[in-house]
Amino acid sequence: RQLQRRGARIVVLEARERVGGRALATPSGVDLGCSWAWGEPRVAALGAAVSAAAVDQRCDGACSGELYGMGAASKMIPCGPDATRWKGGYGALARRLADQLEPGTIRLGVRVRRIQRDGAGACRVDGTLRCRRVVLAVPPAIWATRMEFAPDVSPERRQFARECATWCGDWAKVV
Repeated sequence: RQLQRRGARIVVLEARERVGGRALATPSGVDLGCSWAWGEPRVAALGAAVSAAAVDQRCDGACSGELYGMGAASKMIPCGPDATRWKGGYGALARRLADQLEPGTIRLGVRVRRIQRDGAGACRVDGTLRCRRVVLAVPPAIWATRMEFAPDVSPERRQFARECATWCGDWAKVV
């Protein structure tokens, strides 16, 4: 949004048929992907900029850990009561942000497989889209195992990315 306001032409390639990536919520607003942010004023500012309604993080009630004797629910929520959550979930925030972009900016259902930089500093994405810069917003293990780069990243960097766990990737959410 800010880049477009400054006159930059941007394209967002989204692999899924919806915006948001891991930000996914049910129609009733239950987050199935990312759920909260804390200590991150930029996230709060994004929400405020698109008039998203913040909701309090609940720390009461039962959860599977409490049911199985692992401790109180409030002790299992790593973010605590100061977390930023949004009415409709983070998926709704992603949609609101996408709505602020110029029409045609976002291309859904486009999985990037190869990024190539030529000698003049330009990039080609999958051999078709020509650009000056590319910003990847994918978990490291995804690009390390599913994407090609030319010139390629070092074997050490690729191996590190392959082994890099996604934070909270082993958590389960049951609705």
